[in-house]
Amino acid sequence: MTAVFKILAVLVLGHFFLIADSLTGDVLLPQNISVSWTNDFKPLFTWVRPQQLMTNCSYDGELYVRNNKETYTVNPNDDQVQILYTVMEGGSLRFVLKTVCGKRKIEAEYNVSYPEVLKNLLCYVYSSTNTYCSWDIANPEAEFKFFYRLLLEDGTASIYDPLPPLQECSSYNYTGGLRTGCDIRTKVTQGITILLNGTANGTFFRNTYHKTLKDDVRLPPLKWTVKKTGNKFIISWVPPDIEYNFGMYEIDYTECNKTRVKQIEHLISTSTELEIEPHCEYRMTIRANYTKFWTPPSEEKYFAADADIVQNALVFAAVIIPLIFVVLAFVSLIYFKRIQEFIFPKIPVPRDLLTDILDKSTVSKIYIPIVEPEENCNIMLVMDSQTKNPR
Repeated sequence: MTAVFKILAVLVLGHFFLIADSLTGDVLLPQNISVSWTNDFKPLFTWVRPQQLMTNCSYDGELYVRNNKETYTVNPNDDQVQILYTVMEGGSLRFVLKTVCGKRKIEAEYNVSYPEVLKNLLCYVYSSTNTYCSWDIANPEAEFKFFYRLLLEDGTASIYDPLPPLQECSSYNYTGGLRTGCDIRTKVTQGITILLNGTANGTFFRNTYHKTLKDDVRLPPLKWTVKKTGNKFIISWVPPDIEYNFGMYEIDYTECNKTRVKQIEHLISTSTELEIEPHCEYRMTIRANYTKFWTPPSEEKYFAADADIVQNALVFAAVIIPLIFVVLAFVSLIYFKRIQEFIFPKIPVPRDLLTDILDKSTVSKIYIPIVEPEENCNIMLVMDSQTKNPR
Protein backbone atom coordinates (compact mmCIF):
# COMPACT_ATOMS: atom_id res chain seq x y z
CA MET A 1 0.00 0.00 0.00
CA THR A 2 2.92 2.34 0.79
CA ALA A 3 4.38 1.79 -2.65
CA VAL A 4 1.07 2.81 -4.20
CA PHE A 5 1.11 6.00 -2.12
CA LYS A 6 4.63 6.81 -3.37
CA ILE A 7 3.61 6.34 -6.99
CA LEU A 8 0.44 8.35 -6.60
CA ALA A 9 2.23 11.09 -4.67
CA VAL A 10 4.28 11.94 -7.73
CA LEU A 11 1.04 12.73 -9.52
CA VAL A 12 -0.01 15.28 -6.93
CA LEU A 13 -1.05 18.61 -8.38
CA GLY A 14 2.02 20.88 -8.30
CA HIS A 15 3.58 23.58 -10.30
CA PHE A 16 7.10 24.76 -10.83
CA PHE A 17 8.03 28.30 -11.57
CA LEU A 18 11.00 30.59 -11.33
CA ILE A 19 11.33 33.96 -9.70
CA ALA A 20 14.33 35.97 -10.84
CA ASP A 21 15.70 38.83 -8.79
CA SER A 22 18.53 41.17 -9.92
CA LEU A 23 20.02 38.74 -12.43
CA THR A 24 23.07 40.00 -14.25
CA GLY A 25 24.04 36.64 -15.75
CA ASP A 26 22.83 33.08 -16.17
CA VAL A 27 22.41 31.05 -12.98
CA LEU A 28 21.88 27.34 -13.47
CA LEU A 29 18.88 26.03 -11.55
CA PRO A 30 17.98 22.60 -10.22
CA GLN A 31 15.40 21.07 -12.54
CA ASN A 32 12.30 18.88 -12.17
CA ILE A 33 11.58 19.26 -8.45
CA SER A 34 9.20 16.52 -7.32
CA VAL A 35 7.96 14.98 -4.07
CA SER A 36 7.50 11.46 -2.83
CA TRP A 37 6.54 10.25 0.63
CA THR A 38 8.63 7.99 2.81
CA ASN A 39 5.55 7.78 4.99
CA ASP A 40 2.50 9.99 5.43
CA PHE A 41 4.45 12.50 7.53
CA LYS A 42 7.86 12.41 5.78
CA PRO A 43 7.94 14.06 2.34
CA LEU A 44 11.08 13.67 0.23
CA PHE A 45 11.79 16.51 -2.21
CA THR A 46 14.13 15.67 -5.12
CA TRP A 47 15.47 17.54 -8.13
CA VAL A 48 18.00 17.27 -10.97
CA ARG A 49 21.22 19.14 -10.26
CA PRO A 50 22.74 21.46 -12.88
CA GLN A 51 25.43 19.72 -14.90
CA GLN A 52 27.83 22.58 -14.21
CA LEU A 53 27.91 23.97 -10.71
CA MET A 54 28.85 27.61 -10.37
CA THR A 55 31.37 28.68 -7.77
CA ASN A 56 30.33 30.75 -4.76
CA CYS A 57 26.77 29.43 -4.98
CA SER A 58 24.69 27.92 -2.18
CA TYR A 59 21.30 26.28 -1.83
CA ASP A 60 18.71 26.65 0.87
CA GLY A 61 15.47 24.73 1.17
CA GLU A 62 12.42 26.30 2.84
CA LEU A 63 9.32 24.31 3.75
CA TYR A 64 6.13 26.29 4.41
CA VAL A 65 3.23 24.75 6.35
CA ARG A 66 0.41 27.25 6.62
CA ASN A 67 2.19 30.30 8.04
CA ASN A 68 5.11 28.38 9.56
CA LYS A 69 8.50 28.13 7.86
CA GLU A 70 11.26 25.56 8.32
CA THR A 71 14.68 26.14 6.73
CA TYR A 72 17.04 23.38 5.57
CA THR A 73 20.65 23.87 4.43
CA VAL A 74 21.31 22.03 1.14
CA ASN A 75 24.76 20.96 -0.09
CA PRO A 76 25.33 21.98 -3.74
CA ASN A 77 26.09 18.35 -4.53
CA ASP A 78 22.79 17.16 -3.05
CA ASP A 79 19.77 16.44 -5.16
CA GLN A 80 17.20 15.85 -2.41
CA VAL A 81 15.92 16.98 1.01
CA GLN A 82 14.27 14.51 3.36
CA ILE A 83 11.77 16.14 5.70
CA LEU A 84 11.92 14.06 8.85
CA TYR A 85 8.43 14.86 10.13
CA THR A 86 5.80 17.39 9.16
CA VAL A 87 2.08 17.86 9.63
CA MET A 88 0.29 19.78 6.89
CA GLU A 89 -2.68 20.89 9.05
CA GLY A 90 -4.76 20.09 6.01
CA GLY A 91 -3.50 19.06 2.60
CA SER A 92 -1.05 21.74 1.51
CA LEU A 93 2.73 22.20 1.56
CA ARG A 94 5.04 24.64 -0.22
CA PHE A 95 8.70 23.86 -0.79
CA VAL A 96 11.08 26.60 -2.04
CA LEU A 97 14.62 25.81 -3.22
CA LYS A 98 16.79 28.94 -3.31
CA THR A 99 19.98 29.31 -5.34
CA VAL A 100 22.16 32.19 -4.16
CA CYS A 101 25.31 33.20 -6.07
CA GLY A 102 26.79 36.31 -4.53
CA LYS A 103 24.16 39.02 -4.92
CA ARG A 104 22.21 37.02 -7.46
CA LYS A 105 19.28 34.93 -6.24
CA ILE A 106 16.80 32.68 -7.96
CA GLU A 107 14.08 30.47 -6.50
CA ALA A 108 12.39 27.29 -7.61
CA GLU A 109 9.08 26.50 -5.90
CA TYR A 110 7.00 23.35 -5.63
CA ASN A 111 3.48 23.17 -4.18
CA VAL A 112 1.80 20.10 -2.76
CA SER A 113 -1.96 20.45 -2.79
CA TYR A 114 -4.40 17.67 -1.85
CA PRO A 115 -8.18 18.13 -1.62
CA GLU A 116 -9.29 18.89 1.94
CA VAL A 117 -12.38 16.80 2.67
CA LEU A 118 -13.01 18.00 6.24
CA LYS A 119 -13.46 21.35 7.93
CA ASN A 120 -13.76 22.48 11.53
CA LEU A 121 -11.86 19.49 12.89
CA LEU A 122 -11.54 19.60 16.68
CA CYS A 123 -10.64 17.14 19.41
CA TYR A 124 -11.51 17.67 23.08
CA VAL A 125 -11.04 15.69 26.28
CA TYR A 126 -14.18 14.89 28.25
CA SER A 127 -12.75 12.49 30.84
CA SER A 128 -9.38 11.25 32.06
CA THR A 129 -9.41 8.43 29.47
CA ASN A 130 -11.57 9.70 26.61
CA THR A 131 -11.32 12.20 23.78
CA TYR A 132 -13.86 12.97 21.10
CA CYS A 133 -12.90 14.25 17.64
CA SER A 134 -15.57 15.79 15.43
CA TRP A 135 -15.64 17.50 12.04
CA ASP A 136 -17.85 18.83 9.28
CA ILE A 137 -17.84 17.24 5.86
CA ALA A 138 -16.47 19.53 3.15
CA ASN A 139 -16.91 16.98 0.32
CA PRO A 140 -19.78 14.49 0.79
CA GLU A 141 -18.46 12.43 -2.15
CA ALA A 142 -15.12 11.74 -0.47
CA GLU A 143 -14.35 8.30 0.94
CA PHE A 144 -11.78 8.32 3.72
CA LYS A 145 -10.49 6.61 6.84
CA PHE A 146 -9.50 8.30 10.10
CA PHE A 147 -6.11 7.20 11.48
CA TYR A 148 -4.43 8.57 14.60
CA ARG A 149 -1.22 8.28 16.63
CA LEU A 150 -0.96 9.20 20.32
CA LEU A 151 2.20 11.00 21.46
CA LEU A 152 3.33 11.81 24.99
CA GLU A 153 3.61 15.57 25.52
CA ASP A 154 4.50 15.67 29.20
CA GLY A 155 8.26 16.00 28.64
CA THR A 156 9.07 12.33 29.19
CA ALA A 157 9.32 11.33 25.51
CA SER A 158 12.55 11.64 23.48
CA ILE A 159 12.84 12.56 19.81
CA TYR A 160 14.82 9.35 19.40
CA ASP A 161 12.00 7.16 20.68
CA PRO A 162 10.24 5.20 17.93
CA LEU A 163 6.86 6.59 16.99
CA PRO A 164 3.80 4.62 18.04
CA PRO A 165 1.97 3.00 15.11
CA LEU A 166 -0.99 4.60 13.41
CA GLN A 167 -4.34 3.01 14.20
CA GLU A 168 -7.72 3.48 12.62
CA CYS A 169 -10.68 4.80 14.57
CA SER A 170 -12.64 1.89 16.02
CA SER A 171 -15.67 3.91 17.12
CA TYR A 172 -16.99 6.22 14.39
CA ASN A 173 -20.02 8.44 14.87
CA TYR A 174 -22.31 9.02 11.91
CA THR A 175 -24.60 11.85 10.86
CA GLY A 176 -26.84 11.25 7.87
CA GLY A 177 -24.82 8.20 6.95
CA LEU A 178 -21.52 10.15 6.88
CA ARG A 179 -18.65 9.83 9.32
CA THR A 180 -18.58 12.95 11.50
CA GLY A 181 -16.78 11.90 14.68
CA CYS A 182 -14.57 9.42 16.48
CA ASP A 183 -14.24 8.38 20.14
CA ILE A 184 -10.64 7.75 21.22
CA ARG A 185 -9.16 6.49 24.47
CA THR A 186 -6.45 8.95 25.50
CA LYS A 187 -4.77 10.80 28.37
CA VAL A 188 -4.90 14.55 28.79
CA THR A 189 -1.08 14.71 28.67
CA GLN A 190 -1.00 13.23 25.17
CA GLY A 191 -1.10 14.79 21.75
CA ILE A 192 -2.84 13.23 18.79
CA THR A 193 -1.56 13.18 15.19
CA ILE A 194 -4.29 12.51 12.64
CA LEU A 195 -4.13 11.11 9.11
CA LEU A 196 -7.07 11.14 6.73
CA ASN A 197 -6.61 9.39 3.41
CA GLY A 198 -8.86 8.11 0.70
CA THR A 199 -10.29 9.33 -2.59
CA ALA A 200 -12.28 12.44 -3.51
CA ASN A 201 -13.83 12.56 -6.97
CA GLY A 202 -11.53 9.75 -8.05
CA THR A 203 -8.37 11.53 -6.83
CA PHE A 204 -6.19 10.24 -4.00
CA PHE A 205 -5.65 12.61 -1.06
CA ARG A 206 -3.97 12.71 2.32
CA ASN A 207 -4.67 15.28 5.04
CA THR A 208 -2.68 15.44 8.27
CA TYR A 209 -3.35 17.31 11.53
CA HIS A 210 -2.01 17.56 15.07
CA LYS A 211 -3.99 18.38 18.22
CA THR A 212 -2.67 19.03 21.74
CA LEU A 213 -5.35 17.54 23.96
CA LYS A 214 -4.73 19.63 27.09
CA ASP A 215 -5.64 22.75 25.06
CA ASP A 216 -9.30 21.70 24.88
CA VAL A 217 -10.75 19.99 27.96
CA ARG A 218 -14.51 19.90 28.47
CA LEU A 219 -15.35 18.11 31.69
CA PRO A 220 -18.99 17.72 32.77
CA PRO A 221 -20.38 19.65 35.77
CA LEU A 222 -19.57 18.23 39.20
CA LYS A 223 -22.12 16.00 40.89
CA TRP A 224 -22.85 17.23 44.41
CA THR A 225 -25.28 17.23 47.33
CA VAL A 226 -26.12 19.87 49.94
CA LYS A 227 -27.85 19.10 53.28
CA LYS A 228 -29.05 21.70 55.76
CA THR A 229 -28.32 20.72 59.37
CA GLY A 230 -29.01 23.25 62.10
CA ASN A 231 -27.17 26.46 61.29
CA LYS A 232 -24.86 25.03 58.61
CA PHE A 233 -24.84 23.33 55.23
CA ILE A 234 -23.04 20.00 54.76
CA ILE A 235 -21.72 20.04 51.16
CA SER A 236 -20.21 17.01 49.40
CA TRP A 237 -19.26 16.27 45.79
CA VAL A 238 -17.65 13.74 43.46
CA PRO A 239 -14.20 15.05 42.39
CA PRO A 240 -13.33 15.17 38.66
CA ASP A 241 -11.24 12.28 37.39
CA ILE A 242 -8.54 14.54 35.86
CA GLU A 243 -5.76 15.62 38.22
CA TYR A 244 -3.53 17.38 35.67
CA ASN A 245 -3.16 21.14 36.39
CA PHE A 246 -5.93 21.15 39.01
CA GLY A 247 -6.38 24.48 40.78
CA MET A 248 -9.26 24.54 43.27
CA TYR A 249 -12.96 24.06 43.89
CA GLU A 250 -15.14 27.15 44.07
CA ILE A 251 -18.61 27.36 45.61
CA ASP A 252 -20.51 30.42 44.37
CA TYR A 253 -23.58 31.32 46.41
CA THR A 254 -25.90 34.16 47.36
CA GLU A 255 -26.82 34.91 50.95
CA CYS A 256 -29.76 37.32 51.33
CA ASN A 257 -29.09 38.30 47.68
CA LYS A 258 -25.45 39.11 48.45
CA THR A 259 -22.80 37.27 46.40
CA ARG A 260 -20.36 35.08 48.32
CA VAL A 261 -17.50 32.72 47.29
CA LYS A 262 -15.92 29.80 49.16
CA GLN A 263 -12.73 28.20 47.76
CA ILE A 264 -11.24 24.76 48.52
CA GLU A 265 -7.72 24.19 47.18
CA HIS A 266 -7.27 20.43 47.63
CA LEU A 267 -8.26 18.01 44.86
CA ILE A 268 -8.79 15.12 47.27
CA SER A 269 -11.32 17.15 49.27
CA THR A 270 -14.85 15.87 48.81
CA SER A 271 -16.81 17.85 51.40
CA THR A 272 -16.98 21.10 53.32
CA GLU A 273 -19.28 23.03 55.67
CA LEU A 274 -20.87 26.44 55.32
CA GLU A 275 -22.29 28.53 58.18
CA ILE A 276 -25.69 30.02 57.40
CA GLU A 277 -27.97 32.83 58.54
CA PRO A 278 -31.43 31.33 59.22
CA HIS A 279 -33.29 34.40 57.99
CA CYS A 280 -31.55 34.33 54.56
CA GLU A 281 -32.37 32.36 51.44
CA TYR A 282 -29.50 30.66 49.57
CA ARG A 283 -28.70 29.76 45.97
CA MET A 284 -25.42 27.95 45.23
CA THR A 285 -23.37 26.14 42.57
CA ILE A 286 -19.95 24.48 42.55
CA ARG A 287 -17.27 24.16 39.86
CA ALA A 288 -13.63 23.05 39.54
CA ASN A 289 -10.82 25.26 38.31
CA TYR A 290 -7.81 24.11 36.27
CA THR A 291 -4.90 26.10 34.87
CA LYS A 292 -6.57 26.71 31.51
CA PHE A 293 -10.25 25.98 32.04
CA TRP A 294 -13.21 25.69 34.44
CA THR A 295 -15.78 22.95 34.65
CA PRO A 296 -19.31 24.23 33.95
CA PRO A 297 -21.34 25.32 37.01
CA SER A 298 -23.15 22.45 38.68
CA GLU A 299 -26.87 22.11 39.20
CA GLU A 300 -28.10 25.03 41.34
CA LYS A 301 -29.25 24.30 44.87
CA TYR A 302 -31.91 26.56 46.48
CA PHE A 303 -32.80 26.90 50.16
CA ALA A 304 -35.53 29.21 51.42
CA ALA A 305 -35.18 31.23 54.62
CA ASP A 306 -36.34 29.65 57.91
CA ALA A 307 -40.17 29.97 58.01
CA ASP A 308 -40.37 30.71 61.78
CA ILE A 309 -37.73 33.41 61.50
CA VAL A 310 -39.57 35.01 58.61
CA GLN A 311 -42.93 34.80 60.48
CA ASN A 312 -41.46 36.45 63.57
CA ALA A 313 -39.93 39.15 61.42
CA LEU A 314 -43.30 39.83 59.80
CA VAL A 315 -45.01 40.07 63.21
CA PHE A 316 -42.34 42.47 64.40
CA ALA A 317 -42.72 44.56 61.28
CA ALA A 318 -46.54 44.61 61.51
CA VAL A 319 -46.87 45.39 65.26
CA ILE A 320 -43.72 46.75 66.82
CA ILE A 321 -42.74 49.19 64.10
CA PRO A 322 -46.15 51.00 63.94
CA LEU A 323 -46.19 51.16 67.77
CA ILE A 324 -42.78 52.82 67.74
CA PHE A 325 -44.07 55.43 65.33
CA VAL A 326 -47.11 56.16 67.56
CA VAL A 327 -44.91 56.63 70.64
CA LEU A 328 -42.56 58.89 68.74
CA ALA A 329 -45.48 60.97 67.47
CA PHE A 330 -46.94 61.35 71.01
CA VAL A 331 -43.61 62.38 72.53
CA SER A 332 -43.06 64.85 69.70
CA LEU A 333 -46.48 66.44 70.29
CA ILE A 334 -45.87 66.96 74.02
CA TYR A 335 -42.46 68.42 73.40
CA PHE A 336 -43.87 70.72 70.75
CA LYS A 337 -46.47 72.11 73.15
CA ARG A 338 -43.74 72.89 75.69
CA ILE A 339 -41.66 74.87 73.30
CA GLN A 340 -44.53 76.37 71.33
CA GLU A 341 -44.29 79.82 73.07
CA PHE A 342 -40.58 79.99 72.22
CA ILE A 343 -41.07 78.98 68.64
CA PHE A 344 -44.22 81.04 68.04
CA PRO A 345 -44.26 84.00 70.61
CA LYS A 346 -47.42 86.21 70.94
CA ILE A 347 -47.32 89.32 68.78
CA PRO A 348 -48.53 92.52 70.64
CA VAL A 349 -51.43 94.45 69.10
CA PRO A 350 -50.28 97.91 67.96
CA ARG A 351 -52.23 101.01 69.23
CA ASP A 352 -52.89 104.29 67.47
CA LEU A 353 -51.81 106.71 70.21
CA LEU A 354 -52.60 109.87 68.22
CA THR A 355 -56.17 108.85 67.66
CA ASP A 356 -56.54 107.97 71.32
CA ILE A 357 -55.41 111.45 72.33
CA LEU A 358 -57.87 113.17 70.02
CA ASP A 359 -60.69 110.97 71.10
CA LYS A 360 -62.43 112.70 74.12
CA SER A 361 -63.78 109.47 75.38
CA THR A 362 -60.28 108.23 75.48
CA VAL A 363 -58.92 111.42 77.05
CA SER A 364 -61.43 111.19 79.82
CA LYS A 365 -60.14 107.79 80.55
CA ILE A 366 -56.56 108.95 80.89
CA TYR A 367 -55.29 108.40 84.42
CA ILE A 368 -54.40 111.60 86.31
CA PRO A 369 -52.81 111.00 89.64
CA ILE A 370 -54.32 112.94 92.65
CA VAL A 371 -51.87 115.06 94.54
CA GLU A 372 -52.63 115.02 98.29
CA PRO A 373 -51.89 118.22 100.37
CA GLU A 374 -48.78 118.17 102.46
CA GLU A 375 -49.12 118.13 106.26
CA ASN A 376 -47.02 120.48 108.43
CA CYS A 377 -45.33 118.82 111.42
CA ASN A 378 -43.77 120.55 114.51
CA ILE A 379 -40.87 118.86 116.24
CA MET A 380 -39.96 119.76 119.86
CA LEU A 381 -36.90 118.84 121.86
CA VAL A 382 -37.52 117.95 125.57
CA MET A 383 -34.69 117.83 128.09
CA ASP A 384 -34.62 114.98 130.64
CA SER A 385 -33.99 116.57 134.01
CA GLN A 386 -32.26 113.56 135.40
CA THR A 387 -29.98 112.55 132.49
CA LYS A 388 -29.98 115.95 130.90
CA ASN A 389 -29.93 114.20 127.68
CA PRO A 390 -32.23 115.12 125.00
CA ARG A 391 -34.90 112.73 124.03
